[in-house]
Order: sequence, then C-alpha cells, then structure tokens
Amino acid sequence: RLRYDALAKQALEIGATAVATGHHRDDQAETLLLNLVRGSGPEGLAGMRPSRPLQEAPSVSLVRPLLDAGRDDIEAYAEAVSLPWRTDPTNRSLAYDRGVMRTEILPRLADHFDSVHDTLARSAALMREYVDQALRPALDGRMDEAFVECDPGGRLSLDALREEPPVWRRRLLLEALRRTLPSASYSRAVAEELDALVDAQVGRRVEVAEGTVWREREGLRFLPEKDHSKSLPPKSIECNESVSIPQGTLRVERCAERPASLDSESPYVAYADADRLGRDLTVRSWADGDRFRPLGLDGSKTVSDLLTEAQVPSHQRREVCVLCAAEHIAWVVGYRLDDRVRVRPETKHVVRLILRPNEKPSDHCQSS
Repeated sequence: RLRYDALAKQALEIGATAVATGHHRDDQAETLLLNLVRGSGPEGLAGMRPSRPLQEAPSVSLVRPLLDAGRDDIEAYAEAVSLPWRTDPTNRSLAYDRGVMRTEILPRLADHFDSVHDTLARSAALMREYVDQALRPALDGRMDEAFVECDPGGRLSLDALREEPPVWRRRLLLEALRRTLPSASYSRAVAEELDALVDAQVGRRVEVAEGTVWREREGLRFLPEKDHSKSLPPKSIECNESVSIPQGTLRVERCAERPASLDSESPYVAYADADRLGRDLTVRSWADGDRFRPLGLDGSKTVSDLLTEAQVPSHQRREVCVLCAAEHIAWVVGYRLDDRVRVRPETKHVVRLILRPNEKPSDHCQSS
C-alpha cells in the first residue's frame, strides 16, 4: 500500500496518466493462492487485473503489461539486451506471506504439477471473465434497484436487502461500501458486521475505514466520513446575543414590539414569552431522556421521539441542541417550542429565537 501511495503521489506530481508495474505471471499465481488460503471470493480469485484505476489517485491507471509473461522469460530477455534490474531483498523473506508462498509452497507444487504457474494464472483469467461477464452485470442490476446516491454518500434499501439470499445481500453491502468508501476493507467480516445493521434499531452505526454506515428508517446510509459529532456542554446565552452551536448560530433577541404575526414560515424562527423564558438561559446538546411539552400538544414528549417523528436522519440527530430555561427545555432548536413559554394574549414582552443553520451538503438522496 505504501508503494502505491508513493507511485500515485509521483504520478500526480508529474502529470502522468498511468503507472506501469512489473507484475508477471508468477506474481499472479502467488496472488491467486494467497487469496485462496485467505478465504477470498470470486474477485480475489480473479487475481490482479491487467489495468485498473489507482485507488490512491483514480485519475491515474495502474497497468501491468508483463502480467502474461513468466519471470524466467523476463529475466532472459533483460540479460539478452543488457537491461539491468533490481531485486527487492524482501521478495524471498519468510517474514511475509508472499515470501513463504514464493520460496516454499509454489516450488513444491511445481515439483509435482507441470506448468503450475501457467495453470494458476489461467484460472485467475477465467475467474476474471466470470466476474466481468456474469457476476458484475447481475450485481449492477441489483444495485440499480436497491441503491440510491445521496449527497453525500448513498443509501441501500432495507426491503431490497431482506429479499435477497445471504450471498447477494453481502455483495450488495460490499458494493455500496465500494461506491461510497473506496478505502474500506471489503472482507466477509465487514459484510457480516454491516448485515447485522439490517435488523438493528434505528440509529445504530458501524464505523468503516474513514466513514460510517448508519441504520436509518429508510435503509442503510453510507457516509464517507466518520461520526465526528460532539456533545455541546451547557453554554450560557443572554438576550440579544448569538452563540455557535453544532447546528449553526443561535440567536436570542428581544422584539421592540409584539409582532403582528407569531406564525413563522421557517422552523428556524420561534417566538417566546420573555418573562416566562426568563434570563437564565443555556443551550446544550439534547440527551437521552430529555422531555419537554411540545407547543399545541397535551402532555410531554421525549426529544428523541420528536426527532423520530420528524424523520431526522440518525446521523444528524446528535447535532440537534435544546435551549433551556431555568428548569426545563424551552425550544428544541429548529424543531418545536415548549408550550410553557408560548406567547399568550397577556404576554407583555416577546423574544425571537433564531437559528442560522450551517451551510452543508444538502443530504439529498436521489429517487430510486
């Protein structure tokens, strides 16, 4: 991986569109056997591809022009034309799996099976044909039905996953991972960890590589970033003051006179009775168990239930804050005012509560 990182960096620096490596037929035989003993599926048994985008620099192609040639043939040609080469001293080290395969296992196989490097490389080529001409088209067709691109990331339908047998369900999960988190590991263990989210509670998540997969109400949401949301500790805020919160900027301002209309077209604006709100105001992240009395409803409700009913995606919930009066929640910021601080006919002083939300990706998912 470090070598490919260095090659990608050099290619981008000089404006190269391709990087050529010296992988040959013998390397392909080793790769196939290594993937076999590691329990790889069809893609792993297809071995190395003659050409593919560099994961570290997708605009640059990684090409392997010598993949069909044997090591002995390459060395014989280099000697014939006086072409020098270097040998990596770690190539035959038994400290690495490939070194063990190269120096101990494949030579033993070659003693008993003729042309073993050729036959293993041919098997890899046949598996690539199967993957490219049968498996990939079938997988793409299923993904067209089950996966939608989002901004950012993507979403995989729970209904579609539940209709599939385990083998296809794992493939859909790993393909969604490949499309949204290309740096992730595509192992069976990762697939099974994601599969467990299908029947998990809404709000559960799995962190994979540099991203996060969330169990949402509509499906599994693949996000190309980790959950970096942090809890906001209680922060004091006074009238005619603004404070920064995870959702954006919260401002509390006194109205010079009672507004003609208290109905706001924006969920980011609410009006409250200044005297009932009081001066001892704090804003903080909501917490499990928080309850308030939603405006217009009898009784109380948990903030968690409110956000669930509002269909706030799980990966956005922890950003939501609550504005608190001395003894209770006054406003679930951007969502609902508490009935106890509503403006009444006898209210003398009114404050306007305003959220100026952060500018962020739209978090929009295309229709399937």
